[in-house]
Amino acid sequence: MGDKTYKRLASALVSRFTKTKPNSIYKEQDFCAKITKAIDKNTYFETVKDNILPDADTVNLKIKANSGINPIRKILKEKSSKLLKNLKEPFYLVFDSTYIPFYGRKKDKWIHEYTNNTKGATGSYKFLSCFVLTDTGQRFFVDACPLSVFFDEKKEVINIIDWITKELKKHPKITLFDRGYYSSALFYELNKRGIRYLMLVPKRNEIKKFLHEKFDEDENNRQCFNSAFAVKNTNIQLVYYREQKDLNEHIDWLFATNVCMKKYIHYIRVYKKRWNIETGFRVADEATAKTKSSDIVVRFFLFACSFILYNLWKEFYPGCSFKRFISANWEEIVLGLEFRKGVVFCLLFLCGFNAL
Repeated sequence: MGDKTYKRLASALVSRFTKTKPNSIYKEQDFCAKITKAIDKNTYFETVKDNILPDADTVNLKIKANSGINPIRKILKEKSSKLLKNLKEPFYLVFDSTYIPFYGRKKDKWIHEYTNNTKGATGSYKFLSCFVLTDTGQRFFVDACPLSVFFDEKKEVINIIDWITKELKKHPKITLFDRGYYSSALFYELNKRGIRYLMLVPKRNEIKKFLHEKFDEDENNRQCFNSAFAVKNTNIQLVYYREQKDLNEHIDWLFATNVCMKKYIHYIRVYKKRWNIETGFRVADEATAKTKSSDIVVRFFLFACSFILYNLWKEFYPGCSFKRFISANWEEIVLGLEFRKGVVFCLLFLCGFNAL
């Protein structure tokens, strides 16, 4: 990015959380430049070498002093609501959690034991994310929050759904979940609210027993079925379908849902839309500045910045690669799209932060 890009884009993203006092040796722009250079290079604050900019510890302290989990999340939700209200068609909600490796020794409530076999990792931070997509190609992150080891993830899922339905005064077409969300408590809350859902079923003992009863010896070649099933007194619908890839290969799909579709293959086609959030994670990760700080506020701040950039890219410049979007000169982007000057301010306003 050029210098003007740092001033405009960085200030749009981070200026609210890097306020400086009149007697400070660093200006707000210095913190913005430091953070955006780290985003641009997808690297650590510590590796951004520039003698006139604040060091990594100073940046981390500034973010912590001016921010918090709730203020960061409030910004995400404020601007996501604007994108939500612009939706003119049915939409899908996708929930998933992502883990960021932790390499330190000292652990707190934000460090989970899961390491995903990452070399040197002793645990990980966990973030819940909510993603919106439509059949016409609209995609954006709508909310996110860090999860402590004591946090009730499924309760927060319901809170997010309640917020979205209240904002839009309508329900999502279908809400998609991975098998990790399989829970009678979640099923109960979704059914109570009339939320249509589709999720994969984990291979638990009671499920294996149920399938064994369904597939007795004279039904080994059965390809599909749809049956009621009770999970701790909460009724759900189990849908099984064997997708034949070729003569020697097949995939067995087992869903928990409260949705009725005309054909079994439609369940698979709809569920595969959930993979868009996985792609979104991979793309947004290219714009995540890294830090060696273990403070959850700093971690969440950088996580949120990557989502804001992803949403900007999808909304205004999906024609180029994401990497080019975050590294190209700002004027080049505006000229290439033949934007008027007012659109630049629209972009900054969409971010929800004060521009310089």
